[in-house]
Amino acid sequence: MNWIDINEQLPPDIKKFRGTTYLVTVTCFAWEKAQTMVMEWECTTVRNQEVTRWKWQDRIKDDDWIVTHWMQLPSPAKV
Repeated sequence: MNWIDINEQLPPDIKKFRGTTYLVTVTCFAWEKAQTMVMEWECTTVRNQEVTRWKWQDRIKDDDWIVTHWMQLPSPAKV
């Protein structure tokens, strides 16, 4: 798995409950360095318009957060 630049490719638009979960790199002017987070890419309808957006902990991501890269989550460890 490799990081995908958000300017080169967005995650696929898959409509499903709670979106699809990805590992993302996020920057913010208030942070010293970029953060790696788990977010959902959601494709939904809002006021009769198709919308795609990032969500974090069931909330729409903060406007100050800029997602720069994304990747699929790795497979869970086998125990």
